[in-house]
Amino acid sequence: MSLFGQRLKSARIMAKLSMDKLTAKIDNIVSKQSISKYENGIMLPNNSKIVISIAQALHVPVDYFYKNNEISLSEINFRKKASLGKKETESIRQRVKDYLERYFEIEELLNIDNNFENPLKECNITYDPESIEKAALKVRKAWEIGEKSSITSVVNLFEKNNIKIIELDVPEGFEGLSGYVNGKPFIVINKDVPNDRKRFTALHELAHLILYFKKDAHINEKICHAFAGAFLITKKVLEELLGNRNKILLTELITIKEQYGISIQAIMAREFFLGFISDYNYTNFNIYFNKMRYRKKEPGDYCVKEYSDRFMQLIYHAVAERVISISKASSLARKSISEIEKDISIID
Repeated sequence: MSLFGQRLKSARIMAKLSMDKLTAKIDNIVSKQSISKYENGIMLPNNSKIVISIAQALHVPVDYFYKNNEISLSEINFRKKASLGKKETESIRQRVKDYLERYFEIEELLNIDNNFENPLKECNITYDPESIEKAALKVRKAWEIGEKSSITSVVNLFEKNNIKIIELDVPEGFEGLSGYVNGKPFIVINKDVPNDRKRFTALHELAHLILYFKKDAHINEKICHAFAGAFLITKKVLEELLGNRNKILLTELITIKEQYGISIQAIMAREFFLGFISDYNYTNFNIYFNKMRYRKKEPGDYCVKEYSDRFMQLIYHAVAERVISISKASSLARKSISEIEKDISIID
């Protein structure tokens, strides 16, 4: 397969288009058979008009097809529901690769080399409160977060510690994705979910990146959930706020959620996991939550917006320092030149 063919196939999968649909979208200026031959390296487009039409149809710049900087994702953890089909899954994978290619390119242009150090290197973990609390506190200490401190922004914390965060518009069936590129970690989260869910998902994926598990997928998911909860609100804090209780008011849980950015469901799961509430009380809580239809939309909000802007800030930095042109910024950001010009105002 030629470079052009490889890149064309990736872009087509990203766009979730079949060869037939791509052919129709470019007004049949080439046939489906020609698209197939391009992708398989049998032939190349014979004029620039074809390439420009394909690029526009797939929403990528023309230079996308000629970049030989494809990355390889490793140690991938892709969490999704059965409702997320194969076409959508492959599209997400290709979108992540494309985003990371551009992310690493801008870092290279700015001579940035962010190495990641795992705070839990060689640390095995089991599904029990002591093991998980110890791991969460060790990471907090390595990242200079006090045991009683709330975490304002999980996304900012991760980016500060050299973990790339990618936010995508993805269907509800997508739950999270993480992995490494050349030893450098990344986490993908859904752009359009509530802030408390973004935080919890990001921490769940962090657990997949830094913890050493036994080969038991079901237990490992439980460990990652428990780790995320332990990282957001430590045992010491939860003990002071709620502790051993027979009854807990919803208003108490909302207050904790709004301060610590952890969902009510995760708070109660922590209480149960730590033995602060009985099986009977936890069951009653879940029955109540189902009855009130709070599973998808809980009361209370964590008001600090969780979002990643590091990639775009690096692009603006490169434009300001004249490292790249506005045209190059447009290509990297997948924005029009007019959008980039609107975003920036260079002060000489």
